[in-house]
Amino acid sequence: MPAAEIPSNEAERLRALDEYEILDTPVDPEFDAVTALASSICGTPISVVNFIADGRQWFKSEVGLGVRETPLAPSICAHAILQDELFIVKDTTADPRFADNPLVTGVPGLRFYAGTLLKSRDGLPLGTLCVLDTEPRELDEQQIASLQLLGEHVRNMLELKRTNREYRAQTEQLKNALAGRQRVVATVAHDLRSPLSVIALGSKLIENPSTDPTIARTVAGRLTRAAGSMKRLVEDLLDIESQAGGELSVDLEPMSLKPLLQEMVELMSPLADEAGVRLVLDACPDIRVSGDRGRLHQVLSNLLGNALKFTPNEGRVSVGAEVDGDAVTVCVTDTGVGIPSEDRSAIFDPYVRVRSMNTHGAGLGLAICKRILEAHQGTIDVESEEGVGSSFCFSLPLL
Repeated sequence: MPAAEIPSNEAERLRALDEYEILDTPVDPEFDAVTALASSICGTPISVVNFIADGRQWFKSEVGLGVRETPLAPSICAHAILQDELFIVKDTTADPRFADNPLVTGVPGLRFYAGTLLKSRDGLPLGTLCVLDTEPRELDEQQIASLQLLGEHVRNMLELKRTNREYRAQTEQLKNALAGRQRVVATVAHDLRSPLSVIALGSKLIENPSTDPTIARTVAGRLTRAAGSMKRLVEDLLDIESQAGGELSVDLEPMSLKPLLQEMVELMSPLADEAGVRLVLDACPDIRVSGDRGRLHQVLSNLLGNALKFTPNEGRVSVGAEVDGDAVTVCVTDTGVGIPSEDRSAIFDPYVRVRSMNTHGAGLGLAICKRILEAHQGTIDVESEEGVGSSFCFSLPLL
């Protein structure tokens, strides 16, 4: 029994079949009506809506067989998908391809086959609508036309189900996008309210001629910090939105990493002293990378700022780097509160805030860090244990 040849585009054909998500789905009355009608019109005891999968043929609907799946080797439909259109075998015993086929010589004793192709929207053969008999026979022109018309109907049902599924997926995406936009509006409104209140109240105090100059200077400092907070939020939003449009810019050029790490430790040291946290620079070889210094400054500022924020008094924050193959790994490690396991998977998503840590802000910092590093062909990950601390590590290709 010669097995059917494997189509030259088999991998592409199987991918197309998978896209219809039809395999191993439940019995469907709509398909059963087609097979029943095909058997009635053609006067055959057997009718099948059949799909040729990897190593098997699977029946979405069948009349007269009593099974939903058979091996691929004896499949006549595996030969049918190699044809351009309708495939008819008037007498299987007279055809050398099927004369010793176990489906012919044994149960159910097939003698006649006629199948019309079920093609994908790209014209790839997925399977057949076929009618079979245990006696040799022929179909007249009207029966052939009806079988082909029913095959077209099955193709339309497949496309309709696929289109409906795609529509539902797109609808869900739009709903999620709308919900995301609503969260953005709510987040921005919330995070701008506090600094705006500080600015409004501070302005009144400064405008009052009776306000003590010392108090006025203190208020002025608060106004500066409030304006800076608003400026950072706006910049973060612009970064996220520009990246969503594929426009996050990085200006890559050769640079040494060690001076940047030293600069960041010096810059953040006053904040560490204020928080009572020890900030140190661990081992860092003289490594050169292709990077955007300003963007990497932004990443380290965010990671160090978070580490200092969530590390209690007398804790420790360290930053260091080491070569790992053809990349360098930079880690910011703290002895802080740690991140709950249920929050770690989404911590780099925009607008995600770890509620159990009472965080403030729009939840954009880590998302922007991830985008910046991806633009550098790098990655970022976190290891954390509640009550012990966290380690945020990012990698960059060596120059």
